[in-house]
Amino acid sequence: MATTTVKSGRTSPAAVRGATKRGQRSAEGVARAIFAAIEARDLDGSARCQHDDVIDDFVAVGVMAAGPRRALLRRVAGRIPDFRIRIVRLIATEDRAVVEWEATGTFTGTPFQGFDANGKAVMTRGVDCMQFDRGKLRHNVIYYDGAAFARDLASCPRSAASPRRA
Repeated sequence: MATTTVKSGRTSPAAVRGATKRGQRSAEGVARAIFAAIEARDLDGSARCQHDDVIDDFVAVGVMAAGPRRALLRRVAGRIPDFRIRIVRLIATEDRAVVEWEATGTFTGTPFQGFDANGKAVMTRGVDCMQFDRGKLRHNVIYYDGAAFARDLASCPRSAASPRRA
């Protein structure tokens, strides 16, 4: 099995069209298409890249089916209208992809978990561990820095809450 490593962010048409020996889109191509659709707020486009019974396991939040995941993405867009997600690194095999990403935006929209919009920049980093079946996403485990995201929402300084010390 070949492994592809890509270190930068934008989705290229060639990557999205990439096909496996069976004529299906490659794991890399589908992963890039999903992230491009999320970036464009194209929830239908993202859904077309996934099986109807896809499982998203947000380690910090819990397991979600496709419907609740779409609702979560809509809520994020409502709270952070300028939401951006960028692929930092992508490693793929024939049926799996690991995507390191960074999401940014400004909390100017609707309230979130008791926090009113404060106009502050938010940033979180994460990794999706994606498994594909017949050219579509079957299962995804999502790890992200929820603590940093919550600190940004609450306007707490990162240095005061961060356990990292140089």
